[in-house]
Amino acid sequence: MAQNQLGGPEEKDKASTALKDLLSRIDLEELMKKDEPPLKFPQTLDEFEYSFNEKGQLRHIKTGEPYVFNYHEDLHRWNQKRYEALGEIITHFVYELLEKECHLKKVYLPCSEAFHESLSSSVAVP
Repeated sequence: MAQNQLGGPEEKDKASTALKDLLSRIDLEELMKKDEPPLKFPQTLDEFEYSFNEKGQLRHIKTGEPYVFNYHEDLHRWNQKRYEALGEIITHFVYELLEKECHLKKVYLPCSEAFHESLSSSVAVP
């Protein structure tokens, strides 16, 4: 039995153009934000309810479980932002640990002209 065809190549091109036009008007960033909790996150490990155990592993204070990326199902963007916020806190924690426990000093080195807007940091022995 022969199948019904959707017209010739010209009609398919028109449909494809119309679909592309429709998709170009959709703001994916806004669509992803729909029903998303605010992007306000804790400022400390304690506020995140995480700490490092005696083996140096990041664990939830109440459950002892490792970090859970998918805190909210189907909200990848929000989960990613939460992960990045926790990462910033851990970075500061590690620098403090290196300075206090290892007696290292944080030294800022100027970058080349191409990277003038930002500074690179390094840890050095005093």
